[in-house]
Amino acid sequence: MISAFVACAGSGAVQRGQEPGQELEDKLRARLRLLCTAPDQESRLIRVGSSLVGVLQHPLPALGRDWASRVYCGDAQATVLVGRTAPNVEPDRLPATATHSLDRLVGAFILVHAESGPDRLTIIRDHLGDRSAYYRNVDGVWWLSSHEQALMEPAEPVNSRRLAQFFAIDYPAADSTFFADIGEVPPGHSLTVGPDPVPRVTPYYRLPRRTSRLNVPASEAAEELQRLLRLAVRQSCDGTSPAVAVSGGMDSTSVAACISGPAQLLTYRTPGYPGCDESNLAKAVATTLGHPLTLVDCGACGPLSEDFLAQAPLVQDPGADAYRAFRRQLAEAGKAGGHRLLLTGDFGDQLFGGFRYWLRDLLYSRRWHRGMLEATRLWRSSGVMLPWRQPELRRLLPLAGFTRGWKPVPRPWLTERAADLLPPQSRHHPYLGELAQADRVEPCLNAFNARAASLGYLQALDWGVELRYPLRHRQLVEFMLRLPAHYLYQPGRSKWILRLAMADQLPAQILDRRDKTSLEPIFRDAVLHRHRQTTRELLRESETWSRFVRRQWLLQRLDSGQWDPTSLNVLWNCLTFALWNANYGKSVVSLN
Repeated sequence: MISAFVACAGSGAVQRGQEPGQELEDKLRARLRLLCTAPDQESRLIRVGSSLVGVLQHPLPALGRDWASRVYCGDAQATVLVGRTAPNVEPDRLPATATHSLDRLVGAFILVHAESGPDRLTIIRDHLGDRSAYYRNVDGVWWLSSHEQALMEPAEPVNSRRLAQFFAIDYPAADSTFFADIGEVPPGHSLTVGPDPVPRVTPYYRLPRRTSRLNVPASEAAEELQRLLRLAVRQSCDGTSPAVAVSGGMDSTSVAACISGPAQLLTYRTPGYPGCDESNLAKAVATTLGHPLTLVDCGACGPLSEDFLAQAPLVQDPGADAYRAFRRQLAEAGKAGGHRLLLTGDFGDQLFGGFRYWLRDLLYSRRWHRGMLEATRLWRSSGVMLPWRQPELRRLLPLAGFTRGWKPVPRPWLTERAADLLPPQSRHHPYLGELAQADRVEPCLNAFNARAASLGYLQALDWGVELRYPLRHRQLVEFMLRLPAHYLYQPGRSKWILRLAMADQLPAQILDRRDKTSLEPIFRDAVLHRHRQTTRELLRESETWSRFVRRQWLLQRLDSGQWDPTSLNVLWNCLTFALWNANYGKSVVSLN
């Protein structure tokens, strides 16, 4: 599998009608070396018109074929590396070509297109943004890459606004990165660079903010959902036997149920944390589907463990997935079983979750009584004994999007400097803006999820497997966005349409399940108890994170032990940022 590409368009040389010189070629080879993580990786340079494209070949096979694959888009042939379209594709046909090509490919593929003129180079990011694409201009030369690290210079200046959004737990802008001089191509966009100092960013795909709803019987919707799930999984498997990370939830088990051939199921085992262990549910799924199950003991790893500290965070991202050490063990177990693909049910909550949209629809249709009864039942079942006295109820209407305005709730942990750096529309509580959306497009197709998907893919390559997300298949996402909210949620039944679609595939323990387990107890225990000393040692170096988070606010909570989910998230961001700065701050990035 090809894991990365670095392209450069020597705009200064192009303006003079010359080919890129030896100096530019040497720089490109040096940037390719930055990406090499295994001794058996290959790199090569390819000339595209008057531009150079360097390709790093990962040791995994490229879709089971040669490193350069050919796809046919209508009557236009395109040669794909990561990827490159042949120059004979007309520029005005590029969006259609990109759409057809990217729909037929899985993995970290990005199309690189040399337009008809010799002074242009275009890259196309996929529809949902699961494949990353970055760019920067250095002394009149455009550099394009699927890895931020390949574009970084020594003492790379950071993007202070992006860091402020990071600590504010806010969705980032689609074109921003953590570095001031590096841009990101938004999902569903193409970027063209050339002699002009300003790149041209053009959308070729955009879902309407309010998609037309499907009015079909539930049985037909469930049948179509199952068909699209099977299509997404089949394309993700690419004809090979995958490993599947499963829990006891609907998302990952549905992915496993849609595999037509052999597969290996992997699940966590967390001794000492019985409330987090779902291995019995995973065993029931494996028995029903006839797939072998491997239990991976993850009780000794986790947030701030030695294994975690040795690999986190990444140089291009100060955030770190708290459960990455767990996922690494699953990936290594899949690799040991002879599988090069690891499928997950990630992003299923954004795709199938629908309580707040169902509640909003009830309020808009003035069916208040039913909505209030269901909200009360849900709060009571989650342990809130007196919901009518809780602040959540007073926030019910704004959260549901029924009212158009509310008083912005300040983020008390932010410093004044950090608050001033936030965009005006982001200066409110982190969850209100998301939950008050009038449609479901933003939670499914935001830049935060796209970045998480692309970073997860790149991390897994270093572990020796390809990570794929069937639930981010474009046709599946578009179909789910068109379903009315009452197909997503029915009283007491979350992800209702998914349960209906998989009714004949999964065991009753999964289909009838009402509770939802989480690895959060392991996270809380690790950060606040088991690795408390490590937590305090990382926070002791407060010069970096205290520019954005009030030091006294954080330490008071650490001493008192009073942590709600939001403040615990802030603590985690401070810890990972301190670790990131300790690893890279002095040699790679510049925080001045």
